[in-house]
Order: sequence, then C-alpha cells, then structure tokens
Amino acid sequence: MEEMKKVRGKIEWMADKPNEYQGQLQLSIKVDGQFYNFHDTEEKLLKLITRLKKGFEVELSVELNIIKDIEVLSDVVEKEPRKGSFQDQLEKVNYKTLTDQAHKLGLKYMKVEFVPELSDAALKTACFKATAVMEIKKVVSGREEITHKVYEDYGDACGLEESDGGNIEQKSIRNAWIRMASTRAQVRALKQATNNMEVADEELPSGTIEDAETKPEDEKPKVPKKK
Repeated sequence: MEEMKKVRGKIEWMADKPNEYQGQLQLSIKVDGQFYNFHDTEEKLLKLITRLKKGFEVELSVELNIIKDIEVLSDVVEKEPRKGSFQDQLEKVNYKTLTDQAHKLGLKYMKVEFVPELSDAALKTACFKATAVMEIKKVVSGREEITHKVYEDYGDACGLEESDGGNIEQKSIRNAWIRMASTRAQVRALKQATNNMEVADEELPSGTIEDAETKPEDEKPKVPKKK
C-alpha cells in the first residue's frame, strides 16, 4: 500500500524545463537513484527550476512517484569529477535494471506484439510494440484501492551493416535483430513505467541483449517478406 513517504538525498539530475505528460505539466527530478515528478503550473515549475540545482541535498514528500513538497536541506554543491565519454556516463540502465525496478513499483505484466507493417525481412528490419501494465495500490478513506496504468512504446532493429542503415553495432548479435527489436520495445515501455529518462544500453547501436529475456505471449512471429 502506497502512502506519503520522505525521500532524502542529493539531486542527481533535473530536467531543464517542464514537459507535458498525459495532459499535465511536470518537472522530473532524480534523487537517490529514482525519478520523481512535480506537477504544477508552468510559472511555478519554472520558478522551481531557478531555486533548485543539481547537487543540492533535498527532502521530498512523495506519493507513488509524485512530489507533494520539496525542502532544500543544503545548497552546497560538491565539485564533480571529470567524466569520460557519453558511453562511460551511462549509469547501467538496461533491460535487467529496468525490469527489477518495474517489479518493485508493481509491474503486473508485459505484453509484446509484432508490428508487420513496420518490418521487412529483406532489409533485416523488425518492429515490436510493448505494453507494460502497472498495478498501483493506495489507501483511500481507510480502504485499499487498486488501479492499473498502461505504458506503451515501440522498438525497432535493423541487422544490416551500419553503412547500409543498420542500427546494431556488434556483428556477433546482428543475426538476433528480431530479438533486439523486441528488447528495445520492452526497454522503452519500462522506462515510461519506471519514470526513467536516461538512455538505456539496449537503445544504443552498441547495446547488447545478453541480459534480456524477451518472451512475447506466443512464439516469435517470422517477419514476412514484402511482395
């Protein structure tokens, strides 16, 4: 059962502007390895951006992943060590870590569907649609209520050489382009379900599928050749 809780830690990441999601303006903040959203008017969210800074120590009052109140505990920002390449900066966000987090937040099930109109066997291209269903429990007037939220997204992969438009860098897994497309779709749906704004390993051309266990409901369909 989800109740109001306190989250204390340093701001690890913060959006530079509000974004709209499902008809609401929100500002996304990452604290203690988890993303949270603050909903308000554009004016108030812009003021909040000027008041907060990456590295500030804060205490959040949150319900589910929604911020109800923010208190700045310290505005002292430690100097960050020099970072390497973009690849080096990825904080191990991948299918496995996203799935683990989704289960903690109430993942009910994941559905994967083949999208034939966006796939082409001759071009070694496949596309899948993934749907993550989250079960949300909360107490209202002393009674437990259960609701479900649905998150959908698509993923594609092409097993051709990169010079021919392929988007799988490692030659050893190019033949698994169908499974990579399925994995990418699931990763993108799980990112929405866990409110994770970072790039996942599998989304990159250099990504692998060694951690993935893609299991569509039925046997994986063969990509039909276009006539």
